[in-house]
Amino acid sequence: LIKRREALVYNTPAGHVTRDIREGVAKLGDLRFKVLDSAGLETASSPVDILMRTSEMTRKVLPKSAAAIFLIDA
Repeated sequence: LIKRREALVYNTPAGHVTRDIREGVAKLGDLRFKVLDSAGLETASSPVDILMRTSEMTRKVLPKSAAAIFLIDA
């Protein structure tokens, strides 16, 4: 969407790589909008676990968003 490769990716069985929220500006026709890529929402076994911290970042930005697109790896 933003015309450049910004996401952090690494092919592991766990697949958890994105740790911060990445931002970019996308254009669709005459419409320009900000795109955010986050680690997503997950549950974890411990409140200090990295998954809990990254999920919390996503939870904080969602209420400020006009729309959210849910993507999963197939």
